Amino acid sequence: SKSPNKKNIKVIRHPDHRVLPGTESSFLYSHHEKTLIIDQKVAFIGGIDLCWGRWDTDSHRLIDLSDENITELKLPSEIDEQPEIEEKQQESAVDTTEKMAENATNTKIDDSTTPLIKTNEKESSFKSNGTNSVKPKVTDFKSELNKNERKILAEEEAAQEGEVPHEKKWKKIFKRHRKAYDDDSSNEEEEMEEEEIRKSEPGDEKPKTIVGVTPVVDDKCRFFLGKDYSNSYEKDFEFIEKFDEDYIDRKVSPRMPWHDEALVVSGEAARDCARHFIQRWNVHKADKYRFIESYPYLVPKSYSDEELFDHSVLNSILREDRPAICVDAQCVRSVSFWSCGTQTVEHSIQNAYIHMIDSAQHFIYIENQFFISIAQDATIKNGIGDALYRRIVRACINKEKFRVYVIIPLLPGFSNVNAVQAVLYFIMRSINKGETSLFERLKQSGVIDPEEYISFYGMRNWDILMGSLVTEIIYVHSKLMIVDDRMCICGSANINDRSLQGSRDSEFCLVVNDIEMIDSTLNGQTQKVGKFCSTWRKKLFRQILGIKNETDLNVDDPCSDEFYNYFRETARNNAQIYEEVFNTLPTNHIRLFTEVEKYTQRPKLKQTDPLAAHEKCKQIKGFLVEFPLQFLADDVLMPKWNTSEGMAPILLWT
Repeated sequence: SKSPNKKNIKVIRHPDHRVLPGTESSFLYSHHEKTLIIDQKVAFIGGIDLCWGRWDTDSHRLIDLSDENITELKLPSEIDEQPEIEEKQQESAVDTTEKMAENATNTKIDDSTTPLIKTNEKESSFKSNGTNSVKPKVTDFKSELNKNERKILAEEEAAQEGEVPHEKKWKKIFKRHRKAYDDDSSNEEEEMEEEEIRKSEPGDEKPKTIVGVTPVVDDKCRFFLGKDYSNSYEKDFEFIEKFDEDYIDRKVSPRMPWHDEALVVSGEAARDCARHFIQRWNVHKADKYRFIESYPYLVPKSYSDEELFDHSVLNSILREDRPAICVDAQCVRSVSFWSCGTQTVEHSIQNAYIHMIDSAQHFIYIENQFFISIAQDATIKNGIGDALYRRIVRACINKEKFRVYVIIPLLPGFSNVNAVQAVLYFIMRSINKGETSLFERLKQSGVIDPEEYISFYGMRNWDILMGSLVTEIIYVHSKLMIVDDRMCICGSANINDRSLQGSRDSEFCLVVNDIEMIDSTLNGQTQKVGKFCSTWRKKLFRQILGIKNETDLNVDDPCSDEFYNYFRETARNNAQIYEEVFNTLPTNHIRLFTEVEKYTQRPKLKQTDPLAAHEKCKQIKGFLVEFPLQFLADDVLMPKWNTSEGMAPILLWT
């Protein structure tokens, strides 16, 4: 905001939550696209948001302390002397589940806004010199009802990403955009920009920080500076304008690793991506800044073939030894009148997913933040689950060997337990809970063991933090599907109605079909597969299975019994080790909320015998763990009606 070239940066916020003649707005949905386009020649498309906590490496590290960390394990006697530190270092998913259990078994009206901060008051209070500690705010049900409408508006944009933002100052936003709509003077634009600058500058209240944590660190020693060291299960971001200051204690809490995928294209595909952005920009410019000349209309550029297909630009950006691979790419979208000005609802992303699933011959690999797709449901309408059902039944009838791998987060990434419950309720109903779930429908159609065809997984990691073994969920945020190593789809769309129906959140993806083929093996037979898709899928398999050397395990054939069984066995063994060492949650050992306390209180191997626990952890291969399909299977997951999440429209969660 202090740059002399700040006028070169133009931002349009949309939608405004206002009702004015000739405008279209949305109160429940948001723009969810993630695109970065350069000169209409290069486009980055995927699931990665430009915000704190999203950058990560393939190692998905939990610890970022450099030489400050203590890697020598504490003895059991030392652990017994500091039980409060051990309690703080347990994974955040345990706190989430314990809070869910407390709410489920508590007859009093619960406070759904209480953040998931560890309950030891001394440890959880963040202090700075001369300031008071910050404690979780508790409100009664009456005040919660009064705030409910504003809270839903504030949460709607974050529902896709699993984050609950701080309450927004809606009056200022309304005032700013009302000015932009009514007045076309350039002086007014200056006022708007100055207001944005004032909002971004630190306020009178001094941010509270963790005692002993240095805000500015040597980037040679640490990878994740300031707010990039984050854990959304632990707590949501605060004081984000102080980007270089930590908001969780690195010596107590591990970070939550972030798993995301994206791709970069050049040539005609990048040009098409740019034209989608240009269309959206011009629609919103006409709606909000029609008479403000400093906000220009954008015009598509025209390039010669030589300029358009100059891949040296792409290779120079990537700075990689490997050259770009030539593919066919097609832009697909979820857009409607409110989000893009189109006269008809476009749901070509959903169409592409269904077509690719129906066309699959050998296998499907899915990474997604959500899996909410229930056939024959009055509320949930997308057809992804039904397409998987049809394809698996066809494979069963024809006695084909067909595999579907699905990787999703072990728990939804909300800092609010009722939101976690709401999303988990719909995920479990989609997979295996209830007669209309995918697994139950498959069984009714003669598929005796659905997991011979489709299996669900999560990701997790472990490390040593200040002398203690710690673990944390790796949050899967990708929106990727690879089919038969020949075609894939990647972008911003989750597997839920918000992303796929077209009339709700706006989304953007690329469908890629390989044209450069290489020899490989599928179902024991030599096959031609795509160079791009197969390379991507094999890289991911090696990463999540912990394969350091390509010769250690052949990942070419995901259809074979040998590989499929190895994949499932690795996930199962890893999950069992985590449960034995850490009492991790979620787990199949807990089918009712009343069982949570007994499970979490049982002795942990990491405390009773740290050295033996460490040896067990060394047996873990990669990041893969099985998804616990029986977690809370016999209990009711939907939030209580007297919480704001229970009163919120179902459309918000699906």
